[in-house]
Amino acid sequence: MNGKHISNLGKFYCSKFISMGIPITKGDVKTKLMGPDLLAHAHWMCTLLCVPIPEDSVSKMMRWLCFVQGVFAAQGIYSVHEMRWHNAPRKLSSEIRESIVLYKGQLMVLQKHLIDENPKVQEVQDMCVRDLLGSEEERNIQSKILELEKVLLLQG
Repeated sequence: MNGKHISNLGKFYCSKFISMGIPITKGDVKTKLMGPDLLAHAHWMCTLLCVPIPEDSVSKMMRWLCFVQGVFAAQGIYSVHEMRWHNAPRKLSSEIRESIVLYKGQLMVLQKHLIDENPKVQEVQDMCVRDLLGSEEERNIQSKILELEKVLLLQG
C-alpha cells in the first residue's frame, strides 16, 4: 500500500466518522479509551491520514490506519472482509470516490467550528482538497462547490 492509497482511505474513513456524528478529539493515550472516546480519537487519527503522505512516513501511517481499522472492526462498523477489500490495491471504487467527495463537503461544514480551535485545520483541509481529485472536470466542480460553501459559511 502506498501513501496515496492510505490518504484516500483516511478520507473515506473520515467521511464514515462524520456521517456517524463522531467528533474529532485527540484522546489521552495514557488512559484506556473506550466507546465514544475511542471513536473520537480514531477520527482524530484519520484526519492526519488525509494529507499527502511522504514515502518515509508510509509505514507509520500504515500503523495508524491499522489502528483505525481495528477500532472499526471492534465496534462492528466494518467487517475484516470489507476492510480487506478497502486495502486491496485497485482503482478507487465508486463507493470510496463518492465518500471522498462527500468528505470534502463535510469538511467545509466542520471548518467553521474547528478553525477557532485549531488554525492548522484550514491548511490540512486545503491539502486534502488539492490532492483529492485529478481530472479538470472534477476540479471545476470542486471549485464551484467551494464557492457555494464559502457563501454559506459567510451567511452562517
